[in-house]
Amino acid sequence: MSDPLPLIMTIVPDGLGTAAIAAWAFAPENVSDLLPPLWLLCIPGGSYQGLASYDRQVPGSAPTIYSMARTLASHGVGLVVIDNLGTGASRVESDGTRLTRAVFADAYAQLVTQLRERLAHGTLVAGLAPVDEDRLFLAGVGHSLGAALLIQTMADHPCLDAAVLLGWPVRPDTATPQTVAPCIVAVQQCWRSEREAGYGTLSPARDHLAPFFYGPDLPRALVEQDVADAVGVPAAWADFLRPGAFAEEAARLSYPLFVGFAGVDTLTPHAEVAAYPSTTSLTLVVQPDAPHCATFAHGRHALWQEIASFVRAQATGRWPLPDEAAATQPLAW
Repeated sequence: MSDPLPLIMTIVPDGLGTAAIAAWAFAPENVSDLLPPLWLLCIPGGSYQGLASYDRQVPGSAPTIYSMARTLASHGVGLVVIDNLGTGASRVESDGTRLTRAVFADAYAQLVTQLRERLAHGTLVAGLAPVDEDRLFLAGVGHSLGAALLIQTMADHPCLDAAVLLGWPVRPDTATPQTVAPCIVAVQQCWRSEREAGYGTLSPARDHLAPFFYGPDLPRALVEQDVADAVGVPAAWADFLRPGAFAEEAARLSYPLFVGFAGVDTLTPHAEVAAYPSTTSLTLVVQPDAPHCATFAHGRHALWQEIASFVRAQATGRWPLPDEAAATQPLAW
């Protein structure tokens, strides 16, 4: 098992000059030559750095226990985890009010183009061999507000092969009060004193968010570390929390989709299927007893396995294994 390898991806978001996206690569291990190269671009949610969301490290716990990234990489799926533009270590010289959904979609489409090129040329990280760009399967993963950013990106730019959307109800009539109310309170608090800068921190509002984010069963050390790692978010994101804000974009997604919900995310998760009428296929996974941060919850390993199976199934559906190999090739888990 290898540690994440740091990257800096330079992009030029529309009208904002040059920006740097901080990213970390998790090189795949135990890769089969029979399978297409499998990679995920992982986008964190509001107030989260990429590693805090997808490579959560907890004092006293083994590195893989709460790390989706290390776990999937050990089963043959490569990952690139990012800090969102304007947050964490991803720098852009811009007021946070200018970081609109269109800016994010343009920025992340550029990022995907670079990832494909660098993977194909073997220049993403040292020691990683070039992959066959014609067979590369590159999907996006987004959690919470990260899923909203992924929806916008894939609606505007046909740059990814599939999407894993976690914890983001699209239909305005299915979100639970627990989904919206704590987040609105958090946003109102975080910009009450910091509005001029165009950014705000959710840290003062974590008391409102804790029952929704974590539930009662997560280790105290995890919650404390998670709160300590919270980062500021752009003011333009306040509009993202409006129920149904991304419904039109979701309806345009013509990709294979994996849609996952924790129990607190939506009143009627199965009704969310109708929010994606253009998808070529949709896999719905529900964790009834999980808090919003489902990748930390008790059932996280089952969720990660479902994601790995989805990615592999979609990739091999596009590039089938030879008949003799298909019968013997084990699942990548």
